[in-house]
Amino acid sequence: ATYDGSPSDLNRLKEYVAQQDAPVRRGTEHIGLHEDEWVVPDGTLTADGWTDDPGSVFEAANTPLANKCSLEPDMGDDYDDETVREILRLLPKTRITERLLPALGWFYAAATRPYIQQWEGEFNILAVTGDTGAGKPATLETLWSCFGVGGDLLRADGTTFPKMRALATSNALPIVFDEYKPADMSSYAVDQFHSLLRTSTRGGIEEKGRPDGSVVGHELLAPAVISGEQALRGTAEERRTLQTNFSRQASVGGTPESEAFARLTGGEVNGEVAEGYDLSEHALAYYQWVLDQGEDDLRSTWRDAREEATDCISELGFSGLDDMRHQAIQTLIYGCRLYQSFAHDMGLGAGEVPI
Repeated sequence: ATYDGSPSDLNRLKEYVAQQDAPVRRGTEHIGLHEDEWVVPDGTLTADGWTDDPGSVFEAANTPLANKCSLEPDMGDDYDDETVREILRLLPKTRITERLLPALGWFYAAATRPYIQQWEGEFNILAVTGDTGAGKPATLETLWSCFGVGGDLLRADGTTFPKMRALATSNALPIVFDEYKPADMSSYAVDQFHSLLRTSTRGGIEEKGRPDGSVVGHELLAPAVISGEQALRGTAEERRTLQTNFSRQASVGGTPESEAFARLTGGEVNGEVAEGYDLSEHALAYYQWVLDQGEDDLRSTWRDAREEATDCISELGFSGLDDMRHQAIQTLIYGCRLYQSFAHDMGLGAGEVPI
C-alpha cells in the first residue's frame, strides 16, 4: 500500500495513536511467580485462571526448561477436583514417608521462592541420594510433573552453559539435575557446577562473554535439585542443602509405596492395570491456590515453620546448626504446611492427608 495523505494527515494519525490506551507488559525470562501471576512460556495464570491481559509475559525461547513446561492456556481454567484430590492422597505414599518428606516439602515451598528470597536472602538446594534402583529419577520426574514440567531430567554432568541457562529460566519452578557424579567429572567441571549452585541459592548473576566482546548477565533464580548416588560435596554447598536419601526398599516388589506409585502414574496393581492421573492438573490447581494466598498469609506460615524448626532442632540436640541448615528444616516444614493447607482447601479431611 502507498500512503498518499498530506503531512497534516500524518500528524493527526500520530496524535490519534498517541491517545490510545496501550496495554503495558513486563517481559521476563523467568518462568514462575511474578507478584499475583504465574508466568509460563505460552501464557500467564492468575488465581482465577488464564488471563488475556497479563502484567507479565515470558519472553525467552528455546531454553531447557521452557521446552519442558507442561502448563499452557489450552488446558483451560478448570481442573478436575477429584483428580487433584487423588494425587494429593497418593503422592506422599509413593516413598517411605520420612525419606520423601524433605523432597515433598521442598517442592511445595519452591513455588514461593521469590518470597523466601525476599525474606531471607537465600533458598536451599534439595539433594536426593540413593543407590541404583532406589527410584530417584522416577520419583523426581513424578514430582516435576506434579509441578508443571514434563520430560527427562536435566543432567548434572553436562556442559556448563546449558546448566546456567536452566538456572536462569525460572524463579519458582524447580530445575532437577540428575546423574550427579563428582567422582566421574573433572575438578574444573565440579567447581563450575558448584559455583552455579551457590550463585543460584542467593539469586546471583552469572556473567558470560559474547563473541562481540560484550558481556551478558544471567540471573540465576531457579530452585535447584541435585540427584545422584554420590552426596553433594563441599562445605559451602552442604550447608545450603536440604538432603534426603531414597531406599530401594520402597521401589522393589509389591510394597505399599510401589502400589501407590503405580496408581498415581499408571501401572500394574494386584494384577490390574491402573491408568494413572494427569499430574499437570495438580500443577494448575496448586499454582492458582498459591496465587490466591497473599504474601502476608504465606509469610505467617513461614514464620510458624521457623518456630517449629527451632523446637525440632532443640529437641534433637542440634543447637549448633548454622542459619542455612536451620532454614533447610524450616523449608521442609513450611512446604508440608502448604501441602496440608492446599489439601484441606481441595476438600480433603484430616484423616485423608497422610502427612
